Amino acid sequence: MNLEQLTELGGVVPGDLVPQDVTWSRTDDKTGEEISDTFKVFVRRLAYIDQERMFRMAGLFDKIDPEDPDADALVNEVEQKSINAALIATAIRLGDEGEQTMSYEQACCLRPDLAQVFMSVINKVNPVPRKKKARSRRGDLARTGTKRNRR
Repeated sequence: MNLEQLTELGGVVPGDLVPQDVTWSRTDDKTGEEISDTFKVFVRRLAYIDQERMFRMAGLFDKIDPEDPDADALVNEVEQKSINAALIATAIRLGDEGEQTMSYEQACCLRPDLAQVFMSVINKVNPVPRKKKARSRRGDLARTGTKRNRR
């Protein structure tokens, strides 16, 4: 296989923005009424490098020296980082043409119901293949009614 073939098969991600309409439903904090807004966001197709960027953004690649007197505080800080907020900041674009990005800190401050809407549309544009469950040989034999020879 050559690079051109790999690209044609979709192995190289172009990183383009995919427009998606989303509906955000929530309870109005002032009136208590259920409200919904539908609007367009742009979702970036994610490449391998984006995974590393998300981990870095969330501080998950920070090296912590256990001998450091502040190690416990640093571990606590890293544990409080959000990979989902990093994913939203990496993949979601706003504005008329997707020209606006959200910082990691802004993504951390999203309402949970809106963050869930964003995560759903990110997964729609960047699906992860589901692993097929391996079938055991014994299960195959049992389904066909075949008995094993025991010696």
